[in-house]
Amino acid sequence: MRPFPSDRNYQDWLADTRSCFDPDTLLHAAEVEQHKVSGSDSPHGRPGAASRVFKLTTTGRQIWAVKCYTTADPDRADRYRHITEELARRPANWTVDCAYHARGIKGWDGNWWPVLLMPWVGGVPLLTWLGSNADNSLAVERCRRDFAVTIHNMHKRQIAHGDLQPGNVIVEAGDRLRLIDYDGMYVPGLDHLPLRQSGMPGFQHPGWAAAGKLCAFMDRFPGRLIHLSLLAIAREPIVWQELHVDGSDSLLLEADDLKKPETSERIKRLRRVADPDVQEELAQLCADLREPDDFHSIPVLSKRFRKPPADAGLPPILPEVSPVAPEVAAPITVTIPAPAPAPVTGRVPASWVYRSTTPERKETVVRTWQLETQSPFRRRLRVIALTSALIVGLLVCLLITIIYVA
Repeated sequence: MRPFPSDRNYQDWLADTRSCFDPDTLLHAAEVEQHKVSGSDSPHGRPGAASRVFKLTTTGRQIWAVKCYTTADPDRADRYRHITEELARRPANWTVDCAYHARGIKGWDGNWWPVLLMPWVGGVPLLTWLGSNADNSLAVERCRRDFAVTIHNMHKRQIAHGDLQPGNVIVEAGDRLRLIDYDGMYVPGLDHLPLRQSGMPGFQHPGWAAAGKLCAFMDRFPGRLIHLSLLAIAREPIVWQELHVDGSDSLLLEADDLKKPETSERIKRLRRVADPDVQEELAQLCADLREPDDFHSIPVLSKRFRKPPADAGLPPILPEVSPVAPEVAAPITVTIPAPAPAPVTGRVPASWVYRSTTPERKETVVRTWQLETQSPFRRRLRVIALTSALIVGLLVCLLITIIYVA
């Protein structure tokens, strides 16, 4: 197997997007984000465990995240085929559209290499967001509750992210969350694949790397750890200043605290938080740590954590629902090239990526892409509009009654 390109290779190739991308794709001639600190002309790639992520803006002003891989994974195409099919089957608020392309970027030697395409997600990583909002209890509580709802919805669908940590949790406007980076994700149908990555040590059970496997319950421990941190910060914001280490990727607890919870000073400090919910979650986390490899028995988050406290003044979060087709939804015909092997396109409309191609190099795919129902924001606008219409109707009836009586 030939070695995969290095970070430097991708930076060199992306300096000329007219050469490294197929002329029939919208990424051809796209603008790549450059290093801001050094002021150089080198494309800025955000590092990952086995990849670099570049931000590209097309000539049509569409912004893409392009993940370029630096290590081989023979299961990557099969994994993303299952992931994109599952996420397209039931779209959710926490997901981001993605498309894996085996022939994504071309090197100077003429060889093609795979890339993963995702629309660029606005917002900031959870760790960055907490740095500016940890003292805002209401905002942290909204974020915590949305995280609990997200974990619950994934659990119901037997989906696990595989690398739950603040860098993969993006906070958008309204303190709502999205999860990114699905390289380690589990969805039904992937039981035959091995565990390729064990997640960030500071957010995984100390015994997970040795005994873990790709499965639906692998998010239970990191999910509880992140939820406990958000819960403690929301109920006693000062713990962020006292326990978070500047420059660390962790929230309140470090990897060493998880290895020796009985002597951890940070855990001792959390035990002094005067909140019964925090103490319940902390006790469960410590109980989970005493079980070296019984990961399946780790319980899911309590149902009440998906509800706002009585005094928080927070509206209920609408449950995840499958999209309902609008009254008029014309199918969109898109044309994509047919490379070998064929790319997995998932829910990302191919028309965002590919222009029309010559007849001898194309296959036509017809999909009904109902943007009206894919957007959680538009669904919320629809609910608000219906509620407003109902209120106006009631007011009109009341006014008519008053006039009639008078």
